[in-house]
Amino acid sequence: MYDDEDATPSVALLMAVPPDQRREFQRLREMAALKGIELSPSTTDDGLVGFKIERGSESVRCTDIDSLKTQLIEFGLPLLSSEELQRLLHAFQSAFIRSMDDAAGPHGDH
Repeated sequence: MYDDEDATPSVALLMAVPPDQRREFQRLREMAALKGIELSPSTTDDGLVGFKIERGSESVRCTDIDSLKTQLIEFGLPLLSSEELQRLLHAFQSAFIRSMDDAAGPHGDH
């Protein structure tokens, strides 16, 4: 049985995210780092794509915009607009789905 541990997405997955969203994510990540917070995209064995926010020993996984927004507010990070956050999460989810489709190869999945 697979556990539901977070995994760091591959470089190929990150590069599949459109440049505008990659820049937006990098900007958000840099703002977080200034406050001692690590923000990273993550996936789980069951295919959930989202973001992991870590501060000290505290780690929170956000798989939707509401939870991401709530955590950013709680940690005191400057917020992107809801639309910007939605585009960012969608970009990572789309890139993950495309990478899974590519991994299925020419035969597709069953």
